[in-house]
Amino acid sequence: MSLIQLILIILVVLATGTYFRRYRSCFLDNAIVATLGVGGVVMIVMPQWTTAMAHLLGVGRGVDLVMYLGWIAITFVSLLLYSKLRSMELKLTEVVRSHAIDHARRPEAGSNNGKQQEEGI
Repeated sequence: MSLIQLILIILVVLATGTYFRRYRSCFLDNAIVATLGVGGVVMIVMPQWTTAMAHLLGVGRGVDLVMYLGWIAITFVSLLLYSKLRSMELKLTEVVRSHAIDHARRPEAGSNNGKQQEEGI
């Protein structure tokens, strides 16, 4: 085993372990992360398997296949995060509007605010 393989395995194990320590997710999320972690280690230890799979799919090298899958995954995650962010923005807008309406005050009848606005001050 080469030094780069050892470093990559350590990084994959650390990333997977960090996910399990920090995030409490549903079973399906945990299963996906565990599968990706094990798959990453297998691809690092047995790169010839990745190359064989790439040839079956019509891709020249295993590294190219991994890169293509990585770009697809990054695009999917980016779209998912954008969708969640947009949803949160819409919910926040609704909450702020509701709060503003619930706590709106009428201007006092005897205040000078009305006169100042009419005079352009």
